[in-house]
Amino acid sequence: MAAPPAPNRDPAAFATLKHGIDLLQLGRFSEARLLIEQARVGLGDRPDVLHFLAVCAMQSGDPKRAESLWKDAVGRDPREPMLRFNLGLALQALGQPDDAIREWRHAVRLDPLQLDARRNIAATLTGAGRLAAAEREYVDLLKAADAPEAQKRVPPEGLRMARAGARGALAYVLYLLGRADDAIVTYDAALVDVPANDPGRPPLLGNKALALDVAGRAEEALALVQEALTLAPDHARLLNCAGHILLRAGRAADAEASLRRAVQLDPGFGEAARNLAKARGAQNDVAGALDQLTQAHARTPDDAETIYALSSLSVDVGDAGRARSVLEPWLKDHPDDARALNNLGIACGAAGDFDAAHKALRKAQKLTPDEPFVLTNLARTLTAMGRATEASPLHRKALARMPGDPRLLTHYALTQESLGDAAKARELYEAALTAAPGFPEAVAGLERMGVAVATPAEAVYSTKGPAFTL
Repeated sequence: MAAPPAPNRDPAAFATLKHGIDLLQLGRFSEARLLIEQARVGLGDRPDVLHFLAVCAMQSGDPKRAESLWKDAVGRDPREPMLRFNLGLALQALGQPDDAIREWRHAVRLDPLQLDARRNIAATLTGAGRLAAAEREYVDLLKAADAPEAQKRVPPEGLRMARAGARGALAYVLYLLGRADDAIVTYDAALVDVPANDPGRPPLLGNKALALDVAGRAEEALALVQEALTLAPDHARLLNCAGHILLRAGRAADAEASLRRAVQLDPGFGEAARNLAKARGAQNDVAGALDQLTQAHARTPDDAETIYALSSLSVDVGDAGRARSVLEPWLKDHPDDARALNNLGIACGAAGDFDAAHKALRKAQKLTPDEPFVLTNLARTLTAMGRATEASPLHRKALARMPGDPRLLTHYALTQESLGDAAKARELYEAALTAAPGFPEAVAGLERMGVAVATPAEAVYSTKGPAFTL
């Protein structure tokens, strides 16, 4: 912390400040704040005094007060990067990520070796789904950590941890971007800096296993996740990782055992509970899948992904009322959740309440005007309401964003049937079958039109799940 230009030299106040800082380091925040406030009377609004008061506020769960104090400190010492960094933390806690990133960037401009600020920028961008920007930030962080100046100023252990953390996070971003091979190479680089006894090694191995699986190397993925579980046998996220890979490999029963253990260890782990439901569904136990999602929703009622999954499956099994009972309370608190609105529209339509379906889907469309499933679901609702002419342009817009998707083609064909254009409907059904031989809705549509269809023994395209959600 840079000293103020003209510090107040009050020995008693300095002693009180030091005592307050000692208590702060011991975690006795309320006592520390009282002493530092006393010191402030003698020392004035020095940046360091304001900083320590802000730390007390932050640690006591008052980020708004902390933000105000750090802002005052920055005003008095605008070139101190740590003040900018901490102000960013308060803004992040207040739900202002863009403002937090602004302060962290300012800290980096003042000191390019603010590695924590660089990491926070990248992590915040990742959380916001701005993956390409996050990738650039992690690359810049690694360049800064490798700079000669970093070797002089940052202890070796700090650099090792910074590099390993940045590479692991960068690998995850690459995985999310669909660049599995690049992610694997980057995970390998991260693992070089993480010794066998480091608690961070098993999660890294698990994440690399996911990348291997996506790259089509399922056996290597399973071997690696088992290695990770040998190091951390009761790690719920690793167990979920193993279950996910086993599910993709078609080994639902094996996946179920791993996923049940994950949920047992961490009952609030929504992703594991959803995967467990998928495992039951893959074993033709739809009732069991629904039960798992219902239990998961009861345990974590604010888990949005579980709400989407439960409402979607409820509609699939013909229980539109259950879907609405889950979605409507959620939407009271989250009225702009487009995915929930989409699922509510589907549920209302399935129950024959087309006015309510139309209202929900129109709002979803305003929130996500280019989302293909919202567009096609709105178009289906309009067709059911006898407004097929309005539906056609929505279908075309959806297909422009997902050309050749058999679900969208079939939905558009139904609208053309309603308009009496049998030739266009047949063309669309046939296009759906070209994209996915045996697609059941397209087969049914053509048979309804009197066209015989040679159906493969097994359809290659399932309509379950993503067809009805964003």
